[in-house]
Amino acid sequence: MATGSCLCVSLLLLVAFQSATMIMANYVLPSPRCSPVPGSTKEKFQFALNFHFYKAELFLRSSVGCGINDISPGLVKGPAPIGATLANLDKRTRKFIEESGLASAGHTRDIANILLLKTPLPMPQLDLAAGVALYKGASYGVLRSLLNDRANLTVPPYTSTVESFTNLAAQIINQLGGCGVKDEGLIVPLPLGAEGQTKNNVILADVNSLVYARTEREMLRNIFRTGNATKPGGVFPCGFKGALYRRILARNQS
Repeated sequence: MATGSCLCVSLLLLVAFQSATMIMANYVLPSPRCSPVPGSTKEKFQFALNFHFYKAELFLRSSVGCGINDISPGLVKGPAPIGATLANLDKRTRKFIEESGLASAGHTRDIANILLLKTPLPMPQLDLAAGVALYKGASYGVLRSLLNDRANLTVPPYTSTVESFTNLAAQIINQLGGCGVKDEGLIVPLPLGAEGQTKNNVILADVNSLVYARTEREMLRNIFRTGNATKPGGVFPCGFKGALYRRILARNQS
């Protein structure tokens, strides 16, 4: 059984891609390496499905010990995640994590229905072993709130606090993404806080309270934790599914 701290690290690290889907993004004219990849709406939704698979499998297996097909039989097909374990969680956290997993499974089914995709959907190989998600960012609002409540607590077996982990994760995410500062820890200097009025940074945004936009390649560099959109690794050891990802590979758009 996984410890609560293992899942805490994974949550700490999860979901930098969330902010890429939000409106009113803090968008700056990108360099060629940071420009979006052309693709149809259908292709972009299929690209996003990879993240829904990840979220659903991580949340469901760590909270209740089951996967997407246990919730919605026949929805997906593919190899079982590597290293998925049930986490030792308090009741409140377990219910929230389970609810998030159920929501992601539902979103996966809705996308398949809207796009008229043939099921079962092909799911990539996932690696959910403890700590493997060390390079993912905690920008999902409620998760950041839970982490903020524990900001000063040490994460066993490490000597670092939750706050330190979020700061380190943010630094690594920005470095791997290669497109400027797009992630921040739970506490920031006052001049960088929302409207320059607070050091708390539960809601990830810039000083003007605008969220950060991320392109497909930025997200791949982070989720693969290789800094290269064409070199799989991390949670997705064999890469993504979908035409948009295949185009990135074909064009060698690292």
